[in-house]
Amino acid sequence: MLIDSDRLRQAILSIMPERSEVLLIVDNQKEWVVRCKDCDNRECDGRAGTIVCGITGESHSRLWFCADGERKEGE
Repeated sequence: MLIDSDRLRQAILSIMPERSEVLLIVDNQKEWVVRCKDCDNRECDGRAGTIVCGITGESHSRLWFCADGERKEGE
């Protein structure tokens, strides 16, 4: 599920306007999702449909995604 950052900003300001520093968290988030199959940090582990993360060393589905995902150059 992707979050609508504009709606989240408005909700934060309407509920707790004195805590506007929370908006910095929203503003500093990546605006895209990179799945493991498209990530520059992925390594094939030889099993069908799975990939090893080059950062964490964990095995994931090709459709998995994480906060460290970086899209491969040219994609």
